[in-house]
Amino acid sequence: MSILGSEPDFYVPQLRESIQESIEQLDRGEGGSIEQVREKRKEERRGKRFNQGKLGLDQLTPFTMEELAQVLDHGKEKYGKFNWMLGLPWTEIVASLKRHLSEFEKGNDFDDGEGGSGRLHMAHVLCNAMFLLEGYKSFPQFDDRRHSYLFKKKVGLDIDGVLADFGGQYRAYAKAHGYEVDDEQPHWNFPYKITRELWEKVKKDKSFWVNIPTLCDPKALPFEPVAYVTARSIPIEWTEEWLVKNGFPPEPVVAVGCKGNGEHKSKVQAIRDLDIEIFVDDCVQHFIDLSKAGVCTYLMDQPYNRKLEVGFKRIKSLNDLVTGDNLHASNS
Repeated sequence: MSILGSEPDFYVPQLRESIQESIEQLDRGEGGSIEQVREKRKEERRGKRFNQGKLGLDQLTPFTMEELAQVLDHGKEKYGKFNWMLGLPWTEIVASLKRHLSEFEKGNDFDDGEGGSGRLHMAHVLCNAMFLLEGYKSFPQFDDRRHSYLFKKKVGLDIDGVLADFGGQYRAYAKAHGYEVDDEQPHWNFPYKITRELWEKVKKDKSFWVNIPTLCDPKALPFEPVAYVTARSIPIEWTEEWLVKNGFPPEPVVAVGCKGNGEHKSKVQAIRDLDIEIFVDDCVQHFIDLSKAGVCTYLMDQPYNRKLEVGFKRIKSLNDLVTGDNLHASNS
């Protein structure tokens, strides 16, 4: 045996070599502290095993695993062995998980009601969570969640005052032609003089229409509209050019135009023909007409429509729109 400890004689040369190397490293200021050198020596005197990156299954405690097994045994007696491996609708599993979690939240620890297992409610929660987790791998066909993509509504959009800042563009145009206008548009119509003298020019000025600033980021639209329905009395191609230029989805554009007196024509029939289920407009009259016709319509908030109280149907962003998929969203 060695005078250095209990190492067998055949180990002494290797140990001496390791110690000598550690001393030389210390002399050079390398190799770390004395404690680190001692730790290194310990590692050299035991077998090697490389566990980095491997599953730490040793972190699963016997208590947790036994409680889970007890619940599974109860299910085996009640439904038959491996019944759950036949697959179960995911929403039924979620309902069971929620019932047990609800009991836990009420302060009830054990499933000791009639027909209960007598085990911890949280063990049942864990068991149901395991069923759901296994479902991703083994039973995707039982995924009956109400995914948002199953409940998409057909949404139509107005353009001016919803997507395009027509008011801001018109005010800038008026100022550029020497007219005094408010920085904010308090009423739907502009002052008589500006309307009479400028509107005919604006209608014929393509650059005015294709350069209107946007009111929202088209990339951030939370849905794909099925169509745009506008009361514009300009060539549809100008509107299409504006949509493409600014990156909005290239969906059909329907222009209902204006009456001879300048009033907008109704959008009701156009929206019915397109089978639109939800529409967004900034015009009070269109909002009222469409609502009376049974079309679910939201009013995009603008200074000129704030006198009308519409409750939750006033939105400040298209992200506020309740399209139905919001109720079932699962990030799918």
